[in-house]
Amino acid sequence: MILRIFSILLIDHGKFDWAKVVFFDGEEELVSMTKQLKRKGPFADGVVRLQEAHNIEICVVEVSGRCFDHHKAIYGCLAMLKTIADQYKYASVDVFEQLKVYFVHTAGVLNIEPKFDDKEMYLQDAINFYWTLECKLEETLDTIKKIQSSHKDNRKKSRYNSEEKYNLLSEIINPSIIKLTEKDHKKGMRDLGPFDSPEHD
Repeated sequence: MILRIFSILLIDHGKFDWAKVVFFDGEEELVSMTKQLKRKGPFADGVVRLQEAHNIEICVVEVSGRCFDHHKAIYGCLAMLKTIADQYKYASVDVFEQLKVYFVHTAGVLNIEPKFDDKEMYLQDAINFYWTLECKLEETLDTIKKIQSSHKDNRKKSRYNSEEKYNLLSEIINPSIIKLTEKDHKKGMRDLGPFDSPEHD
């Protein structure tokens, strides 16, 4: 159910037609991990990808209840950030540091059919979640547009000003990225968290 709802997010496709935002579900390859590892990357339950912007990814989705996915997603998000830095290597750091990519994880059981008496509460929670997610993804798209502009402007300046040395984003943003597998890396990860959060209002 959550994946179907993701696919109909109300992102303003007219405003972001330059990117062609698409949600891919069903054990989708993380292209950014494949690029960074230079071999087949891991798969996720869903990925938000910008098809007309070099297939960069801005959100990864897991729908299992396993905490291992959190650890795997850390490297997935790092790979997404590194791939964007590589693609737009002339962009300035001050613009890039505004960028946020997302990991969405549904932990435990998602109650899709609440009691009829509780429908207002569940409906409001669902609307708030998807509205917040949509707004955050649109902020990310706006930031990527700024990164593209910064990259284009700085590349042009570097072409005509050979005396000035540019610090490339692709050299500054250089995290260690590994492909975690449950078979090889699961042992002991449960002790590292994440832990269930306490109930809150």
